[in-house]
Amino acid sequence: QFPTLPEVDGEFQVVLDKSSGTPLGIDIVYWENNTLLVEGVVGGLVQEWNHKNPRLRIRRGDIVLEVNGVKGDMHRLVDECTKKSLLTMTLRRGPIHSATKVTVGSIP
Repeated sequence: QFPTLPEVDGEFQVVLDKSSGTPLGIDIVYWENNTLLVEGVVGGLVQEWNHKNPRLRIRRGDIVLEVNGVKGDMHRLVDECTKKSLLTMTLRRGPIHSATKVTVGSIP
């Protein structure tokens, strides 16, 4: 049995290949400072990523800061997440709490 390594704290980057059309599998909401908040992981590419990369797993409460170089505009972040392409996402660990912002819903 391998020792369990702690999750990465602070900012981290993930790369997800959405070119085949597989859903990301996260629920997100618009958040503060033109970012997105992960409300939950519901399967898809993110669940696959989490299984393969436990230290860099995406979880509820994480903040999406940037997708493919796009940042500072939450609507463009969502647009970028819906593209069928390679997604390079920068996230930041956030406190786990429920959001009170506008719900975007599942990203296809």
